[in-house]
Amino acid sequence: MRRSVRWAVFAVCLMGAVLLGTLGSVFWKRNDFSETGIILATENTYGAEGGSSGGITPAQVKNIREKEQEKENPIGFTAWREEPGAWVTDEDGFRSTDTTVLRLCGTSEYLIPHGKILGEEDTEGCLLGERTAEQLFGSRRAEGLKILWCGRTLLVRGVLREPEEVLVVQETGETTVFDWITLEKSGNTKERARKFKDSYGLGEMILTHTGEGWAKQVLGLVPGKWSDFSGWQANTEKRREELAAEAGLKKNMFELAEQEGRRKGFLLWICSIALLFCSMGIVRRERKD
Repeated sequence: MRRSVRWAVFAVCLMGAVLLGTLGSVFWKRNDFSETGIILATENTYGAEGGSSGGITPAQVKNIREKEQEKENPIGFTAWREEPGAWVTDEDGFRSTDTTVLRLCGTSEYLIPHGKILGEEDTEGCLLGERTAEQLFGSRRAEGLKILWCGRTLLVRGVLREPEEVLVVQETGETTVFDWITLEKSGNTKERARKFKDSYGLGEMILTHTGEGWAKQVLGLVPGKWSDFSGWQANTEKRREELAAEAGLKKNMFELAEQEGRRKGFLLWICSIALLFCSMGIVRRERKD
């Protein structure tokens, strides 16, 4: 009886380890925005709550885009602003909810590379997060329905799995100040992003999302020659300054979602490993007996 109970506990621990490990991977990947392009942010974005006064206007975005189109290899980009606590209503006015609005000047593809895309010229359409769609229509199947927001009637072009609570729209005003610029992922590096912001007088903007994994970041510290100690020191100091600039900064919704997903995934992996060690301990004890 004692042996059968021990093996039953072993089976439960092993299955629990597999289940928690799988769930950890799901949470880690579900909020993974590593395919999002490099993000530039105004310094004021990270100051006190209430918005930024040092962003970029629609007129500036249009000017930069026109100049980029004249180049042989233009850089695609989207300027955007995040506004939490905005009220959205269904077309009949029966149901409403508050959500975070992303005001775009450019395609949504660079920010949210998965799911439906809201084109740059689509000022009559929008995208909804799954939870926002459920709160407005009682279902995630909201594509083709209409919503009311800020005096505009918008047709839902698609529903996003992530972020869950969001309304994505194309900005139509001329006075909006965008706090972030996301560059297209393909072919862009940190160095090219720096040249982009410097060439258009955006030198005060900070690179906050490079899409680089930890391995690539470590390799970025390696100088041309391994024996170049001054190169190691210069690269390390440069990276330290970058991390200091980012430390304690206000995060946008993509960064927060990614952090939360990885936190949950990491905790589930820890629990999975603990159960795995528990099952291994049961096997060792059974062999001794």
